[in-house]
Amino acid sequence: MGLESWLEATKGNLVLHTLEGVTLWESFHFPTDTLLPQQLLTRNTKLVSSRSQSNYSSSFYKLFFDNDILLCLLYDGLEISSIYWFDPWLVSWDAQRSTNNNSRIAVLDSLGNFSSSDDFTAVSADYGAVLHRRLTIDYDGDIRVYSWKEKEEKWVISWQAIQKPCKIHGICGVNSIFSYVIGSERKCLPRYTMKNHTDWS
Repeated sequence: MGLESWLEATKGNLVLHTLEGVTLWESFHFPTDTLLPQQLLTRNTKLVSSRSQSNYSSSFYKLFFDNDILLCLLYDGLEISSIYWFDPWLVSWDAQRSTNNNSRIAVLDSLGNFSSSDDFTAVSADYGAVLHRRLTIDYDGDIRVYSWKEKEEKWVISWQAIQKPCKIHGICGVNSIFSYVIGSERKCLPRYTMKNHTDWS
């Protein structure tokens, strides 16, 4: 391709074009763990979490549309797989989700509204403000909308799907326990120690 193609970045989407303007590839079609505003999550894409804050290789948590056309979170571990959001014991209408369409599309808009074709909608705490935002499936298996705070120069959580981390399957990692007390952390079972102190997985 060399000199016969060129790259363009628009609103976070990196696009590779031919000199004639034909799109060869674009990053919005290949998300990793993050959706940017106006980037679509579809039947052919999914978000996959990283292993830890410092290890960006793919981990066990996935956000995708299942065969019932519902947006869900899946723990896809080495030995078991299980959907843990929305609550798997609820039928779609009790979870206020709809399977009455054939489309599978979810999008975060620039105002902080995350919505999907199964009627799921979430609104960020700072909805309406013109900010840089992103939706990420974090290494702990929760999905969160982050907003960039210019004054503090940092990302802050403006919405998250799961408020009680104990509901996230596999969150403890192998041979660890978790108690839900605000500010508490995972602990190894007695007589066990972490192999890698930066990666619970």
